[in-house]
Amino acid sequence: MTTEERILESALKVFSRMGYKNSSIKEIARKAEVNSLTIFRYFHDKETLFFSAINKVKESRFDSDALNSRLTYTDVAADIMIMSEAYLDEVYANISLMRVFISEAMNFEKLRKEAWFISPVLKEHFKAYMMKLDNLTPLAAKNSDLLADMLVSYITKKAMPLNKYGNTESRTPEIEEIFRESMPSQAKCMAFMLTGNT
Repeated sequence: MTTEERILESALKVFSRMGYKNSSIKEIARKAEVNSLTIFRYFHDKETLFFSAINKVKESRFDSDALNSRLTYTDVAADIMIMSEAYLDEVYANISLMRVFISEAMNFEKLRKEAWFISPVLKEHFKAYMMKLDNLTPLAAKNSDLLADMLVSYITKKAMPLNKYGNTESRTPEIEEIFRESMPSQAKCMAFMLTGNT
C-alpha cells in the first residue's frame, strides 16, 4: 500500500467515526503513521482529502461475475439468500463510506446529490438479476428499482451499527444471528413479490 493509499484509508475511517467537522489532519496523520506535512504534500486541504477518500472507496471491487455463477435463476428464494450474504459482505466492505454519507450528506451538496446511502452497485446487480428471471411478475418488472431498494436497504439496516460512529467494521456473531433468523423469511417474501412463488 502506498503512502497516499494509507492516508486515504485512514482519512475515511477517521471521517466516518468522528464526522468531517470533528476530524483533524493530525488525527488522520497519526492513524496513517505519517506526519501532517506529508498529508498536505498529497492533498491541498481537508476538504480535498475528504472527497478524495470518498472517491477512492467508491470504486467498488464487487465481483458480480463470481456471484452470478452461484445463482440458479430458478430457485429465487435460495438465490436471494446467496445474494444477501454477498451483499452483506459488500456493505461491510463499504461501511465507513456509508457512515460518511449518512452523517455528512446534509453538509455537502455533492454528497446529497449522490445519495450513496444504498449501494448503487448492489441495486444494479439485483435489478439485473430480476430482468433475467423467466417468470418475473409484471408488477416486479415495473417496480424493479423499488424492489432493489427494499432488499439492499434491508441488508444495509442489518449491517449498520446503532451508533453510526461505532467501531463495528466486520460481521459480528450478533449480526450473523440476526441475519440467519430474519433473512430466510425475507427471501421468501421477496421471491413471492418477484415471481408469485416462494
